[in-house]
Amino acid sequence: MKAALAAVFVYHELKLALADAQASPTLSKLVAPITDLQNKLHSLAGGVKSGGASASDVAGIDSTISQVKSQAAAAGQTITEQTPATPSG
Repeated sequence: MKAALAAVFVYHELKLALADAQASPTLSKLVAPITDLQNKLHSLAGGVKSGGASASDVAGIDSTISQVKSQAAAAGQTITEQTPATPSG
């Protein structure tokens, strides 16, 4: 359940990042890599549901994330990773 919630959060954040990249001449170079990352996450979700996800699938996503971060830094926009707060209860 936690993985599913995390995936929904990541996908939502990618949608926001894509909208920002589409609206910014500086970040427009990130549209294709962010779209690629969204597609890979969608495929991974299908693989997880069917039980066919592999470590190499996750490694591919990690590699794509690194590419997006590198391209963003080259455009002058550093991406910092943040862990969302977990509700206490």
